[in-house]
Amino acid sequence: MKKQLIAVLVAAAAAVLGARLSFFTVEEGRCAVVLSSRGEVSSVASAPGVHVKLPDPFQRYVIIDARGQTLNVPAPDPKAGSGAPSLGFDVVWRIVNPGAWWRSYRGSETQAARDLVRDVQAASVKEVARITDPSIVLRGDSWIASRVLSEIAPAYEAKGIKLEFVRVAEVRLSGEGAREAIGRTGRILGGQMAATGEIVRESASVLRAAAEAKAERTIGTAKSRAGLLIERGNAAADENYRKIEAVTGARGFASEMRKARAAVASDGKIVPMPEFPGTGKGSREP
Repeated sequence: MKKQLIAVLVAAAAAVLGARLSFFTVEEGRCAVVLSSRGEVSSVASAPGVHVKLPDPFQRYVIIDARGQTLNVPAPDPKAGSGAPSLGFDVVWRIVNPGAWWRSYRGSETQAARDLVRDVQAASVKEVARITDPSIVLRGDSWIASRVLSEIAPAYEAKGIKLEFVRVAEVRLSGEGAREAIGRTGRILGGQMAATGEIVRESASVLRAAAEAKAERTIGTAKSRAGLLIERGNAAADENYRKIEAVTGARGFASEMRKARAAVASDGKIVPMPEFPGTGKGSREP
């Protein structure tokens, strides 16, 4: 009876131990590589949660950080006597194929970072060597970064690494390169200032022409409205003249008033109205 109880306890302990050695948990943003007893990749667990493997020593697992990682690639010292600059980069990389990454680097993130620094610098030197004007490097750093990315990305995808972002973070110039870049940049700025002055002059001319045209339109509108008001006033006056003529019997009063209104003396004064029967004497100049 005691032997049976001991056997049951041993079996239970072995089952618990086996379960502890066979189950493992993968957290969000990480993955696991399951390795055989010879260190070869048996499987990959990419989804978060609980996973199963054979108990040690038949299989073991290694947790891998699958989140994006930032790497600073320093700019090497510029070559003496060369006008070409050297560039430093910020690189964001991430493990997307844990099995390929493990087979390439055996789990060493340090070695992967060293290879990235080496290859980014080599690709940068290659691209910069094609450019003879250092100022173009300063103004076209995004283009150079995209060229570096396209140059090395395929090789690292085969190693299970995705390069998500590359940008120029540092530019180092030799003394000769700095002088040349400053000189070229000064000439560019001088041309830009001259172009800006010409644009300002052209803009002032356009604004002046627009203001004059607007003033002419305003004056024309005012004259048109004044003429309309004068016409309405004259029409009302003519109506009153006809009424006066009808009441007083002064024949020709309305026509003579219209003539007098239209007649202007040489000194700018209105010509006095003539005398009409039944109306007394004509109007006098003030």
